Amino acid sequence: MQRRHFLHLLGLSALSAALSRRTARGAESVLIVGAGMAGISAARALQAAGLTVTLLEARDRLGGRIWTDDALGVPLDMGAAWIHGERRNPLTPLARAAGIRTFPSDFEAMALYTGNGERLSDDQLESAAERAADILKELEAAKAHHLVNDSTSIAEVLATLLPEYALSGANKRAVLWLLASEIELQWGADAHDLSLLAWNEDSNFGGDDLLLREGYSALIAFLARDLDVQLNTVISEIAYDRTGVALTATDGRTFEADRALITLPIGVLQSGAVRFTPALPEAKGGALGRLRMGTLNKVALRFPRAFWDTDLHRFGYLDESTAELFEFFNLHVLHGQPILVALARGDHARSLERLAPEQAAARAFQTLQRAFGRAIPEPEAFAVTAWHSDPFARGAYSHVPPNARHADYDILARPVQNRLFFAGEGTLSDYPATVHGALISGEREAKRIVGLAE
Repeated sequence: MQRRHFLHLLGLSALSAALSRRTARGAESVLIVGAGMAGISAARALQAAGLTVTLLEARDRLGGRIWTDDALGVPLDMGAAWIHGERRNPLTPLARAAGIRTFPSDFEAMALYTGNGERLSDDQLESAAERAADILKELEAAKAHHLVNDSTSIAEVLATLLPEYALSGANKRAVLWLLASEIELQWGADAHDLSLLAWNEDSNFGGDDLLLREGYSALIAFLARDLDVQLNTVISEIAYDRTGVALTATDGRTFEADRALITLPIGVLQSGAVRFTPALPEAKGGALGRLRMGTLNKVALRFPRAFWDTDLHRFGYLDESTAELFEFFNLHVLHGQPILVALARGDHARSLERLAPEQAAARAFQTLQRAFGRAIPEPEAFAVTAWHSDPFARGAYSHVPPNARHADYDILARPVQNRLFFAGEGTLSDYPATVHGALISGEREAKRIVGLAE
């Protein structure tokens, strides 16, 4: 299927030209709900065009699902972490302008351990990677030959494909680990919760995936300078008609404006925490009900010393099942410190949230003990996320489950009466589940609003 090319949005300089065409009654006002990347990028563009903009943020910090934590002594991105594809990605020049140093992840610098420090040989890993690649190609072929429909999950097709390969032993466990990493960890969801028809329908930028040495929050702070932001403002009701909008916060404060831009995560909108008066149109409500939020949680562990191969960028342990899989990323390559970050997805990630943070950290450490042996040192500090339980996130990022459609992202992006506008990674079918998708969607809606205000 041919992917749609990215349509270049108006830059800030083009938007600024609208200022000279502002009507005599003064600048239009826009309220933006959410001060994550989508809200901040829209606010910058709207403010540059001469509109009056206020960001309303529920948290006591900026960034939303971008959150850089320094509890372990270095900047750790516990939410979004990568600039996915450095070439032509709008985030790349912004990071450079902010003076943020980037570091390319080498996903091929990896190892899979079978226990007690033993790992697959290069030949074994290459063989498993080839089988996994073959299976991924067959998944794509099933789509291309119209062998699946909206209700088909990736798990259903894998269940028919895997027996054909007669996999066994460590090779089977390695192939399953690689598939889980490529499919499930990428979307924060289990294969049974992912639509095959919608899988891989997004677009990508080329080049390396980049980590930010100073953390993503440094970029947020750079972009949000000079913006009007009200923190600790939890919006519970959004009323609108053809003359304007009125927003009510949980503490009783009210805000009025000509238009409102909603950048809340899909999970928050689905939770019913915000009431729309009148209710959103049926088509938008339907799309919102069909899409889903994935969960990707992180367990960061700091050790007194590194006991792993510090040249690796990532590694994993080949358990009998991938149900409780952790993928470990080595931050020694980024910060020179003995820190590992374990990623968990879907049902496993949500199960960790039902544990105390120290218990979740213990689960990740136990996996390391199985991989390297019980003689490894215990972690001296840890940090754990719980994105699904977070009332202002309700998950990590969006995905398309069976019986939903990739086009549902575009339905969510539609304005309502030209008073309510929607942005965020879950409103852009080209780049869902990415920070650059959030940024582009914010600029898209800013362009739309400026066009109406002229």
